[in-house]
Amino acid sequence: MRRPPLPPIAALLVASVATLGPSDARGQAPFEQRVPTAGVGGFVRPGAWVPLRVESLDLAEFRGGPSYMPVAVEVTDGDGLRLQRQVEAVDGVCLIQAGRAESEITFSAGDVGLGQVEPETTGTLRPGDDFTVLAPDERLWAAVRLPAALSQSPEDTAGPLDRPGRPVRIAAFPQANDLPSVPGALGTVRTLLIDADDWPDDDAFLQKYVAGGGHLIVSLSATGELPDWIPLTPGGPVALTARPALERLAKAGSGRGTAAVINRLVPAAVRPLDATEIAAADGRVLATGDGGALVAELPIGFGRATVVAASLHEAPLSGWGGLPSFLLELTRSAPGGAGPGDRAPTGEMADQVYEALEADVAAGASPGTVGVWALVLLVVVGPLDYLLVHRLLNRPALTWVTLPLWLGGATALAVWGTAEADATPRRLELVDVDVAANRVRGAAWATVPAPEAGRLTVRVTPTERFSGEPDESRLGYAAEPGATFGGLYRGGGMGLTPGEYAVAGTEAVGVPLPERSAKRFRLDWTGPGDGAVAGQLATENGLLTGTVSHTLPGALSDFFLIHNGRVYRPDPERAGDPYSGAEELWEDGSMPSGAEWRPDGPGVLRRDLRGFLTQVREVREGPSTLRGGGDDPLKFDETQRLVYTRYAARSRDFGVILPALSLYAQSGGAAFTGLSNAELEGLDLSALAGSGRALLFGRLDAPLTDLEVTFGDPFPADGPTVTYVRAVLPVTERSADAAPAGPSVGPVRLDSDAEAPALPRRRPLGPAAD
Repeated sequence: MRRPPLPPIAALLVASVATLGPSDARGQAPFEQRVPTAGVGGFVRPGAWVPLRVESLDLAEFRGGPSYMPVAVEVTDGDGLRLQRQVEAVDGVCLIQAGRAESEITFSAGDVGLGQVEPETTGTLRPGDDFTVLAPDERLWAAVRLPAALSQSPEDTAGPLDRPGRPVRIAAFPQANDLPSVPGALGTVRTLLIDADDWPDDDAFLQKYVAGGGHLIVSLSATGELPDWIPLTPGGPVALTARPALERLAKAGSGRGTAAVINRLVPAAVRPLDATEIAAADGRVLATGDGGALVAELPIGFGRATVVAASLHEAPLSGWGGLPSFLLELTRSAPGGAGPGDRAPTGEMADQVYEALEADVAAGASPGTVGVWALVLLVVVGPLDYLLVHRLLNRPALTWVTLPLWLGGATALAVWGTAEADATPRRLELVDVDVAANRVRGAAWATVPAPEAGRLTVRVTPTERFSGEPDESRLGYAAEPGATFGGLYRGGGMGLTPGEYAVAGTEAVGVPLPERSAKRFRLDWTGPGDGAVAGQLATENGLLTGTVSHTLPGALSDFFLIHNGRVYRPDPERAGDPYSGAEELWEDGSMPSGAEWRPDGPGVLRRDLRGFLTQVREVREGPSTLRGGGDDPLKFDETQRLVYTRYAARSRDFGVILPALSLYAQSGGAAFTGLSNAELEGLDLSALAGSGRALLFGRLDAPLTDLEVTFGDPFPADGPTVTYVRAVLPVTERSADAAPAGPSVGPVRLDSDAEAPALPRRRPLGPAAD
């Protein structure tokens, strides 16, 4: 059935300002089929893409066929501007970008699904009354049939999954068919909990949720079955006896080293999983017992699915006191990574990304800059003026002449100090490639400055090679996640007549900008992979072998390959060595398009992942003490310690920022960076780096998006663009006696500080004694 064309963008809607009310009880929210409603289970994250239901589910089903409804939506963005967007609701649900924390959601809808035009429907949803605004540090989970151990009474001040600095809200749904199924609607859900018996009628949206970076936890009841895209075959039900294996996971996730035990008096059934199938899917086993795997994690696209071989909705696990800690441990992206025990962060990774993106961009003076200039005028101008007119000229009345001159000079100096600022747009692109599914997803940020006051039109699109369907690309505003000027949680800031602009698809029209200001946008898209990255990788004796190549438009520099906790990267000291008959391949240490690179080839450095990310180094300290005598060899005691490099939280180098962002949990999370990653957590690939798949990371010297800017006349949009590519590659496991994939030329050299020895230890001067 062909969709009818959408009418032109609706006329401007009247918006009013609402004050953000206090949050209600923390924890889960019971699902209510109300219309209209915004968010997942009524929870909305400011600035995120969330579902908006403008028609009841029963009415949509009553129509007997798909219903396509044009909806005009208006919200307030981080700068206090009214953003108007025309979207299409399918069966009464559409995807919108939420405004800042205090923003209302105003909409106007009309149904043209079956050729009949009904009276237009309008409504306004207010924060605190009609939906709950998630705080910056809050994570959102969703659960179908909430287990009893996750329930919360109204008088509880903390939810069952809350940990210090990491509160969790739960959106509870009675059945899976009540989940929003519009593509991208579950983007704010960090973890989705469901039983195999509660599977929806059409699970395509769940598969897209996981492949797009979501985390699905599936529990197995006695009769539940897994879909084809989770390639595991559960065994027959047997009695659960290996309860300590599950308790150990709960103990690790508690953050206290203790956890409640599972009731031994209540029998429970378990359906063990085949470890061979898990390994074939590049997964990993988290707990074993009773003849198989009890908990397994599989990488799927850019996300993961965790399968628990027992039902979490039946006794004794449904009421198990350690179930919240058990689930929290399953969501940990890396062993020893970000978890409940991390110290409180002092900033946000998104802020560092935006500050690096806007370095040298022309913009108005910040409040801090204005304050500094005012202080300089008070401290310097006053004494100098007094010295000039009272002591030297002895004419106090000349202050009326000299003071304006001082102020004019300070103004000229301020203008001169910002005259060299770059007035061209800047872009940051982060493109992920799923080699197994031959799909890409991308996120691109563009900061567009205004050399003078006016309205601009911005269009950001992926290149034709990687562009998908029109509804797979979304352009929105990008704002800081805090309460700073222009932030998502900043109150007020709107004048009596605030400006407005419209966004349709990947184009923003009529964006008002004052002189020497800038506006930031973000494009999210998915599309075909078109064989951008290819790999034939296998493990042999625990090491990675095979080849990696790409056909991207340009060379891949500063690249490295991650697998099984190790980093493989070319040795910069060996650049220019001949390789595969192409001597020029490594002259600049990059990987040209069409070239192949072998992680087991010549000049390859190998190091543990955590040490690579934190730049840990071994330091040996004295003094030395000679020991031994007679037949014993001479030895000396040597104190050794590991020194970690402090993360540069103020760095503006994307070569420092993006590896820490991409592998946030693997690096240690806030314990290493000192920054939170709540806003950009969906871009953390730590879970994939810990799976059986390989992760290729590198910088591309060619853009993968097109930017068009019109500021009255076409505006130059050829400013600096930084593009990073991250590719997820499947890896096969080869037996020790199998034939290698290809010739290996040259040894693999280890970094001198690759190994982290136990401290302290005794090191011999001569040959060790038997």
